[in-house]
Amino acid sequence: MNAGKRALFVSVLLFLLWGTVVGAPFRYFVDAVHGVVRALSDLLRTPAPVSTLITVALLLAITMVYLLLRSGKAAEYTAIIAAVCAVIYHLYLSVTSRSIVGMSVPVLLGLIAAILFMLFQADRATLCLSDAYFYAIPVYLFYELVMSPVFTAAGIPGKLLSPFITVSPYGLASGFGNLFGVPMWLWGAVIFFVAILPVIYFSRGKGPARRELDEFRL
Repeated sequence: MNAGKRALFVSVLLFLLWGTVVGAPFRYFVDAVHGVVRALSDLLRTPAPVSTLITVALLLAITMVYLLLRSGKAAEYTAIIAAVCAVIYHLYLSVTSRSIVGMSVPVLLGLIAAILFMLFQADRATLCLSDAYFYAIPVYLFYELVMSPVFTAAGIPGKLLSPFITVSPYGLASGFGNLFGVPMWLWGAVIFFVAILPVIYFSRGKGPARRELDEFRL
């Protein structure tokens, strides 16, 4: 399976299992990254639409950095770094809420799997796990920019397809509202389409990482 097909396969699985325990480690990672990114964008004190664009741009930048680096030595550590971020964020939620937040076991299993894959030099498994963590960002953006406003506009309950597909009623697209009379769902769809183009391009191995990426076969 080449890099492009693997990206599509991983992304579809994440989308379908987003609300389940399987998707928990990857959701917590994205939530951790989004929390930091949102805090940075809020420091600029810009209007909500601009703040949302900055948030999307920073999330996209993180994904692009991963795609450009995953063919080198850094690829061995990206899964562990992502898993550690998810665990730290989980611990943060537990401490601030003074209770054990759900999904503890799946989040920890993500870190354990990343460590074991590295220790046993399971390169293909490590790459797939890294892909899952970082492709979770575009999947998250799809939920926030496309699914959320569409469900809201259509009056569809966000938990209709729970636990597999759970849609937040207040996604990133809500930052645009009906700006300039353009429906929120259209803003979200256009921004997601523009944001996903470079991800699709580089996930297919079109950049400098192509040669090494294609060496990984499933």
